[in-house]
Amino acid sequence: MDVSDAAGATPVPEALLERALTLLARRDGADAAGRDKAASQLRRWSEAGAEHRRALQQAEQLWGGLGNLAAASRDAISLPAADDRLPPARADRRRALSRLGGGTALGLAALAGLGLWRWHGEQALFDRRFATGIGQLMPGVTLPDGSTLALDADSAVELSLWRNRREARLLHGRALFTVASDAGRPFTVFTRAGEVRVVGTRFSVSDRGGAVRVLVAEGRVQVRSGPEQALLRAGQQIELRSVDASDTEPGAQPWLGPVRPASVEDAAAWRSGWLSFNDTPLAEAVAAFNAYLQHPIELAEHPRLRALRVSGGFDARAPKIFVESLPAVLPVRVERGPLHYRVKLTNAGRGDSGGR
Repeated sequence: MDVSDAAGATPVPEALLERALTLLARRDGADAAGRDKAASQLRRWSEAGAEHRRALQQAEQLWGGLGNLAAASRDAISLPAADDRLPPARADRRRALSRLGGGTALGLAALAGLGLWRWHGEQALFDRRFATGIGQLMPGVTLPDGSTLALDADSAVELSLWRNRREARLLHGRALFTVASDAGRPFTVFTRAGEVRVVGTRFSVSDRGGAVRVLVAEGRVQVRSGPEQALLRAGQQIELRSVDASDTEPGAQPWLGPVRPASVEDAAAWRSGWLSFNDTPLAEAVAAFNAYLQHPIELAEHPRLRALRVSGGFDARAPKIFVESLPAVLPVRVERGPLHYRVKLTNAGRGDSGGR
């Protein structure tokens, strides 16, 4: 196992880091007679190569942190009197080491240093929430790792970057990710229906309340929902549904749909104010338009109505064209109110008004 420094430099083997910590512990835990000998041994070891010097540099940072922890704990732990001839941080470490046998002290010191390092490695380098409101777009933000994130209207993403991984959580709406290649830090997008894992690629993820949709514009992505998974390439898309999704079809079950062809332009068409649908449930198409409208289109609560499919491209700024074209291609009627449209089913069947 290798560890990387805080700036993301060349990884240092853990064995070297542990050795450097042990030598530091031996130097600071020795008495006056043995301190010079231990310091000389540490110096010779650090001069053995560049990796040794990097390991020592990182170990000294951790060793300083161990001294700070000792200082912060002195009120809670009974320690012998300090050696006034030593700097405070070194005296703190020496007092702690003097309570233990030599080998045990060195081993625990090394473990403590490695524990600090691992804790340090688990702290996010970047942690932020991005969100847009109704009718608001976020064209593109460059992230610290070189990736970019763009958000459709009424969307939200939580993003965290660590030293060994990158993670985004799509809370709702639609996001376009252009991921900078970094084999050592895979990029994973989590949704309520599953996850999308990549190294470097360009793809969109959409969640408007029904199935979660993934469309790949460049590269490859791995999509997983429960035990099922699929590999998507550029020009392909897939739907995935969670157990608690707001189903657009009656009796729908959790599933990972088949991989289907897609237009790569559709992944980012919304950035130009264009909404593109390809055999999309009417409920999801209406939800996509409503992300741009202060007065949303209302869809009657009828399962068959919500499951009707629509295809085509529409201007997000002209919902009237979309709504008023629906009766020409679907068995629906449109009622126009003072502020919004309401869509109902026309052939709902006997005793069924087509939804309220």
